[in-house]
Amino acid sequence: MLNGDKSITTSTVALDGALSIYRRKFKLISLVLLIIGAIGLITYIVAGTLYEKEPLWVKFMLALAVPFTLGLIGFITIIRLDHRAKTEGHKANCTFYSDCFFYNIENKPSEKFIYSDAVLKSENENYGYIYILSRAFVAVFSKDGLDCGELNAIRRKFRKTVPDGEEIAGLENYKGGEDI
Repeated sequence: MLNGDKSITTSTVALDGALSIYRRKFKLISLVLLIIGAIGLITYIVAGTLYEKEPLWVKFMLALAVPFTLGLIGFITIIRLDHRAKTEGHKANCTFYSDCFFYNIENKPSEKFIYSDAVLKSENENYGYIYILSRAFVAVFSKDGLDCGELNAIRRKFRKTVPDGEEIAGLENYKGGEDI
């Protein structure tokens, strides 16, 4: 929602659900790698016991230990990240100005970032995901309550294309100390 100081403040969002949606694709890829690798390793073990001298294709099955390992590590990591986000139960919102934006997590100090240090990684129907390059983490903001002009202003700040003729909300520079 556009504030009186010409900034956009997003609705507060529960991070556990939003980040779980963001990680869903990575979790699926990890699971597929894990399954393919497991099938290859089982085939290698079974075929290795059937043949006195292993054919070349059996040796190739051992190479599938790499996707098994990557899938196992990725899947366990994502499950642990989702579990930690759920137990912490943090909620957050963003405040966007023309020259910077703030990521506000409940019960923690606000963090100020410049747009050149971040990338609007993806969006879905309910959330936007900003990857902060210097901190290597994903900031989530809710799209609920934002009109088309406000969303276009946020997209433009992150150097995303906005169709010609679309409404864009006017933002002003941040005037204040380090924190909101």
